[in-house]
Amino acid sequence: MKDNNSKKIIIFYSSIGGGHFSVAKTIQNKIYQVNPQTNIVLKDIRDFMNPTWRKIDEKIYWFICNHLPNTFEASFNLIQNRGKAVPMLSLLPSNYSEKKILKFIKNYQPDVILSTHYGAAQALAILREKSLLPDLLLGWIHTDFFVGYLPMISKIIDHTFLAHPKLKEEWIGNRVPENKVSVSGMPVKINSNNSNKLNLISKLKLNPKIPIVLISNGKEGIGNYSQIIKNIINHYQDDLQIVAVCGQNKKQKKQLEKLSQKLPDLISLKVLGLISHDKMISLLKLASLLITKAGGVTAIEASSIGLPIILLTLTAGHELRNAIFFNEFGLVKVVKKIDDIGLPIVELLNNTNQSQNMIEAQQNFTKYTNFSKIINFIFSKPPLLQNFGTENGEQVEKTKQIINQINYEVPSNFEILLSCPTSEKPQKIIWSNPFGHIGLRIDDKVYSVHYKADPKIDSFFLQHISLADYLYGTKKKSPTQIHASTYGLSYGRETIGLRIKNIPERSKKAMLDKIDKLEKKYQQGELFYKHSYNCANVTAEILQAGGYNILKLMTKAKLPLIPLDLFRKSLLLFEKNNSFIKEIIFYKKVIGSKSYYRYSHFPISAWRVDQAFKNIINKPDLQEIKINRVVIATKNYFLIEKLHHNFNNSYLEITSSILDDMQNYLNQPLRLFHNFYANHKKNINKLAMLFIYFKR
Repeated sequence: MKDNNSKKIIIFYSSIGGGHFSVAKTIQNKIYQVNPQTNIVLKDIRDFMNPTWRKIDEKIYWFICNHLPNTFEASFNLIQNRGKAVPMLSLLPSNYSEKKILKFIKNYQPDVILSTHYGAAQALAILREKSLLPDLLLGWIHTDFFVGYLPMISKIIDHTFLAHPKLKEEWIGNRVPENKVSVSGMPVKINSNNSNKLNLISKLKLNPKIPIVLISNGKEGIGNYSQIIKNIINHYQDDLQIVAVCGQNKKQKKQLEKLSQKLPDLISLKVLGLISHDKMISLLKLASLLITKAGGVTAIEASSIGLPIILLTLTAGHELRNAIFFNEFGLVKVVKKIDDIGLPIVELLNNTNQSQNMIEAQQNFTKYTNFSKIINFIFSKPPLLQNFGTENGEQVEKTKQIINQINYEVPSNFEILLSCPTSEKPQKIIWSNPFGHIGLRIDDKVYSVHYKADPKIDSFFLQHISLADYLYGTKKKSPTQIHASTYGLSYGRETIGLRIKNIPERSKKAMLDKIDKLEKKYQQGELFYKHSYNCANVTAEILQAGGYNILKLMTKAKLPLIPLDLFRKSLLLFEKNNSFIKEIIFYKKVIGSKSYYRYSHFPISAWRVDQAFKNIINKPDLQEIKINRVVIATKNYFLIEKLHHNFNNSYLEITSSILDDMQNYLNQPLRLFHNFYANHKKNINKLAMLFIYFKR
């Protein structure tokens, strides 16, 4: 660990919106104020996208934002619901190359990595899930005000910084440990120097005695500015100055420049393109009222200054949730339609009480800003856990509580345990054994084939150990045991357990009798492990002895059995019998493990090529194996989380939303699309990209 003077920090942001970069830059400046010698790199997470797809993705994103609000909302719901249904973040779609991100991090060798965008935070959490970033401090500054599945990220990284106490309550309500979450407020930079403000008054020829309405909808300048201004004119009858910041939207800028020549004498319009952040802050200080979209950062910057705000809910998804959050605390007045904007503007400009109440609410909201929490995290020392999760090393502290809690939430007297293959280094296919391992738990004992069993040393062919030792043990019971391979599996791999309640006593006794017979054959030298008689074969024989003939369901019965195939067929067999209470639990690999074997991959089937390919690229299709709960453990905390499989309806919602939006888009008055036919090829390409986007 380097000392603080030589600390190296990466701050990931996303260029899809200007606010993420603004917060990253503010944090960078604050760090330099504390220690100018700190080495800091700001990096756009979108640099790790496929360059061609990046261009397509951005066009699709803004096309949907501007024209397909129902589709945007439906896709947002799908993403959030899907996130709540998976046991691992790595099972979610990602646009960012993990390999390139990891290479960038290794080349820079930072001590701390921060993110101001949840997509970047998720990418870092995935790398930690895969044991690829075990020793770095990972922090995330959440720059929006929605929850969704995002607390899942916070359970994996080291710390999350939120903008308001209510968000922290939501995170803790989603079972994120309290010591992993802080309320830091939104890190925004408000320069106390007013020289830029005075320069702008002169440069833009503004009159500080006449109200100034500032319109700014992000660097993309989304929304119909002309319509906004016309509605203002229709309602406001006094002198008024309007400053419109169009960002990169050149078309918007040209339209407003033409409009500025046709306005009444009482109204002046200043049209600006993309401006610097400092200039934007100066405009906020000058303005009497801000009209903006519901991004997480600009509204907080305006609130920090004490500026009345009208939020246009131009887009759905996360910005709609931001608007609802701000409105709840009185920071803003939300307007859903541009045609309804005139009256609220008049009220806020003319009613001092309304404006003052809003400013007071803003002051209460922004009082939680505390940069010291972020700074203290950055310069803290990560815990040294060099022997955590290793043979004879430190183990998960609360293993008994974990097992007791599982038994309380999901009581069962029988369990089939499918473990993923593991290796000492990352591999697409774990060549030593890509098929994983399968064993059984009967009451409080796990019976698992010990493939290294030596009759001269080991009394048993199968391990007879507790579930706690099987998953979280670090002390071997026999010299031939291999940590994270035959015991302490959760330090090196994921395990899926099919837990079953109400297995009859006679079936359990028959299975235990079969285990005794197998052990006697082993002790007599008649039984030993081989690939054609592996853990799946032994498990199938024990199940068959209990009256559960899985072999008759196997289509390739004469070939070596594969653990994944046996698990799936077992699931089908037990699902047919309604007398059993069944639940599938996902024992996640322990976060922070330093085990020699800790790079895990989903098991493959030798007989199902399509499934094998999905599993090799680490995107297994778990539709057949609907996981109900996931167990997350670190050295000193654990939680058991229930998953929600309610995202299938989201696909239907997207389909109907696309149809509705496209009908509305194409049915708008022709005067709004006077250049539609001239540009038909461009629009057709956008629709094609939209199709590719959802197909992807």
